[in-house]
Amino acid sequence: MLELDYLKWILSIIGFQDSPEITSRFYEFTGEDWDQILRLALREHMASCLYYRLKQRGLDQDLPIFAKGKLRSDFTKTLARNTIRYNVLGLLLDKFNEADIPAIILKGGYLAEHVYDSIGMRPMSDFDLLINPSHATKAIQIMQDSGFSSVESDLSNMNFNKIRCIHFYTGHPKVKIDLHFNLNDSKSSVRIKMDEIWSRSQNTSINGVPVLTLSLEDHLIFMSFHAGYKHVLRGFRYLVDLIVLMSYAEKQIDWKKIDHTARNWGCEKVMYLTLEVLHILTGINNPVVRLQSRQEIKTTQKIAARLSKQICSDWCDEILVFSSLIYMFAQPTLRKKIKYFREAIIQKPQMTIISTTNIPNTQEAKHRIISRIIDRSKFYLPSLWLFVLHSNKTILYYKLKKLGLYR
Repeated sequence: MLELDYLKWILSIIGFQDSPEITSRFYEFTGEDWDQILRLALREHMASCLYYRLKQRGLDQDLPIFAKGKLRSDFTKTLARNTIRYNVLGLLLDKFNEADIPAIILKGGYLAEHVYDSIGMRPMSDFDLLINPSHATKAIQIMQDSGFSSVESDLSNMNFNKIRCIHFYTGHPKVKIDLHFNLNDSKSSVRIKMDEIWSRSQNTSINGVPVLTLSLEDHLIFMSFHAGYKHVLRGFRYLVDLIVLMSYAEKQIDWKKIDHTARNWGCEKVMYLTLEVLHILTGINNPVVRLQSRQEIKTTQKIAARLSKQICSDWCDEILVFSSLIYMFAQPTLRKKIKYFREAIIQKPQMTIISTTNIPNTQEAKHRIISRIIDRSKFYLPSLWLFVLHSNKTILYYKLKKLGLYR
């Protein structure tokens, strides 16, 4: 079996889909199959969630002993770590409330406690909190008084209206918190309306402490964009988040509202693509596809079908996945060059030439696209030779040489 087949099965189990085929496949797996499943699940931080879902189905008793031991161990460790981390987060949020600092808990921090069936199902490297920039100074002081540190040397002179987030951490226990002031990425053309985010936020609680979270629709849009754009559909943990949220709130989601908001923010294309890939991989319903125009549906389904096949592939195919996403965001004048880039990768994957000298666009846009390609390149095979023809070679030469990619 291919890794893609194992991924589809894992996502289907996690989505709690009632299909006899899923269960029958479980009993057909050999020891070698379970080796592959464990490798994929542990690498992509899906093992604890997979174990809990198998236990809910009553299938954990029929797991091979070595597989059950590893899956159960991962769940137990995740549960223990998250219990400690949520205690620390709860104490911090309590202090925010005392100081009248409204905070929105984002992504996994909210999902693990309120959408997943157990906080042990969702591994987390950090918590994400969103606050208003006007409260930044007071919030940072509270975090520092609570034992949190930041890699930033001087936080006193920062313009928090122009900063997306600051990373904080504490050593004992080890907890990381990203304090966001804005959800927009300066490198992206997407513009999330922060006033809408705050006005639609919902009351919830974390570890018994009152806090805000995104509305259901905003959460789904933001997570789709996060999975498709930032993680280029390669962070399967974020696809799991979407599956669990969509299964949990299937009857409550207002898809027309989602479509309207996503178009207003300019992230509808990557949302369509992410949800369509999810539909292809798991069969989970994708109602938003009916809200697109015929041309949008055709484009989305064509790219999603290709990406779904490549989503577990090696470095060369990952470039294709990434360039396909760029293609959806790019201006029409950029598309010809990006198409050439994709074709060059297929024909000569170890000797790729990217020419941007004739792109009729701003210097900033050129640097942004090439820089993102270079940033991705550091994860590829060492034998990759990447030549960039650009009007400003000095900066790009330095970046390439630093990554060991310039020959």
